[in-house]
Amino acid sequence: MRVHHARGPKLPYKSCIPEKNIFICESMAYQWLAQAGICACGITSHFYRIIENIDPIQHLPHPKIKFVKDENSPTAILSDYILNMKELNWINYYEKRMQNFVDDLNTVYKVLVQHSSVHSRNMTIVEEDLKRATWIDFNRAQTFSQELTERNMTPPKGEMDKTRQYYG
Repeated sequence: MRVHHARGPKLPYKSCIPEKNIFICESMAYQWLAQAGICACGITSHFYRIIENIDPIQHLPHPKIKFVKDENSPTAILSDYILNMKELNWINYYEKRMQNFVDDLNTVYKVLVQHSSVHSRNMTIVEEDLKRATWIDFNRAQTFSQELTERNMTPPKGEMDKTRQYYG
């Protein structure tokens, strides 16, 4: 479960494109991915639900008491825990795994979700399964209601290449 500090209502003069509220970005992305069947394929973790208006007082004592002082109630995204999940690094890097990440990212883009944070810290693997490549941390993701343009369909220039060069 990922808990987010709530930002409160959007001010009328603030632009909504691109969305910057990390809870909205991540929750919308997971909802779209789950609806499209992407979560069930193992490309991302399974998404269960969002939780809004959490009362942190009910969960005391807890080390994260900083939520108690927030002006707005915290929110959370409930997803599954992947056993033996590890961040991609130069020790567990294989070219086939990297190709799986690229293919999976293209699948995510086809359902009108742009990850927007293509970094190795968001690429996870399960060491026992060389085929499994899981994308996490969609808190910067952008969702689109219509067909993606060529510009929106590809990661920012060089992001995937930089990641590949780091491990290659």
